[in-house]
Amino acid sequence: MLNQIVARMNLFSGKDAERLCFDTTGGDDPMVDRMKTSKQLTVMISAILLAFALPAGAAPMFVGNPYTFTDNFGPNTAGFVVGHYFFVGARVADPLGVPDNIDSAEALALTAGQSDYTLNYVSLGSILQGTYQTVTPYVGQVGQWRVEFENEQGETAAMETNVLDKPRVIPLAMNLEATGSSLAPTISWDAVLFDDDLDSNTPDVEVDFYVIRLLNSVNDQFYRSPLITGNSFTVPAGLIVPGLTTIRLEAKDFDDDGRQENRSDTFTQFIAVPEPTTFALMGLGLAGIGYRWRKQIKAA
Repeated sequence: MLNQIVARMNLFSGKDAERLCFDTTGGDDPMVDRMKTSKQLTVMISAILLAFALPAGAAPMFVGNPYTFTDNFGPNTAGFVVGHYFFVGARVADPLGVPDNIDSAEALALTAGQSDYTLNYVSLGSILQGTYQTVTPYVGQVGQWRVEFENEQGETAAMETNVLDKPRVIPLAMNLEATGSSLAPTISWDAVLFDDDLDSNTPDVEVDFYVIRLLNSVNDQFYRSPLITGNSFTVPAGLIVPGLTTIRLEAKDFDDDGRQENRSDTFTQFIAVPEPTTFALMGLGLAGIGYRWRKQIKAA
């Protein structure tokens, strides 16, 4: 049992935490293990509590997909602020819950002359859960950051972002629209071209990929498509309900290592209406209600 407790304790101990150390070589009673410091006793008590609080085999805190990039947001009614912004962040998972069990999150600059940032938890809806990031106006940030997380048990996890060394302003897409079935529309747009090499004598190039998001607001984004290489995408059936939905098109520029470095976000809205068969079923339902109502009146 003691070995299990110590093993569980090691799951949660931070890089500065002392490990338990037992002394069985001296003292009045050699059969009794004596804790060397009061701090170790505190750690031991915490480890015992956590050993019973956390299910056996639970995974440790994990950090994934650290990123830094620039983003050009276009006009919208979903709550995104228009402008050119710098992003740095990552996603984190913790067996005891995010954000409840996360004590601190920060991005430490690995490039001289750049700033450190505190990362804030952001709720994006059902997509990209566990996201911590900082968004600030782009004012020339370049380089790489190390994102570090610490949970309430003192456990730490860290990863390094990609290197932002070719910041660009990606233009917004033109002619973004949805056509066809309103509950499974086809979304189309013109190719997004930009000045990749900052040389006016060479032709602009198209971004590497596109992504479609469907949302109701900043904090209620409910669908994110795979990477798209063409200029249209049909929304899978069953995602959209009748009513107003916002479409967000991301135009993405990737670096040589296959990591997103710049993007733009173009928005449009459409109103989804029930299919004709749905209207027919609604009509039958209303007719049935009316028939029952007339029958009850006659009976009265």
